[in-house]
Amino acid sequence: MPKRKSTVAAKPPARNDALWDFACALYARPGVANACLSLQDEYGADVPLLLAALWHGATGRGVLSAARAKRWKRTARTWRTGIVGKLREARRALKTHEAAADLYAAVKRAELAAEKLQLDALERDAAARATRPPRTRSADARTNAPIVLQRGKNAAPLRKIFSALREAP
Repeated sequence: MPKRKSTVAAKPPARNDALWDFACALYARPGVANACLSLQDEYGADVPLLLAALWHGATGRGVLSAARAKRWKRTARTWRTGIVGKLREARRALKTHEAAADLYAAVKRAELAAEKLQLDALERDAAARATRPPRTRSADARTNAPIVLQRGKNAAPLRKIFSALREAP
């Protein structure tokens, strides 16, 4: 006798986009995008890494350990040099070519998708190595930023981001 097909649709696997949602919400706050771009363009900061570090602290996951910070920096470097940086370079090269507007937009979407994949990798690391339940601690977010950035730089743009973070609901 043939098996009867189920009429119940299979559920798609659960997706945890907490880090992506946090990053998008913070980035959308007034002044944050410009501050992030300044950190990226003037100081060579990896913005997805910074946003992940802020999320880690702001959501109560605590201050990044030296081992986690090292793993995250290695992951970020792999994405930045292998994928995101190359897409960004291509997008910037296309920006001046009006005839390539559609290609520019497609590369921009690909760059954003690659940054999301980088954030997904960092979120998986945070979930896999969770040591305590999250609790809200915005001070940890401020502590985590210098761990993933070059020390002694970035003060003005970071103040703008911290201000927006304090205003978050």
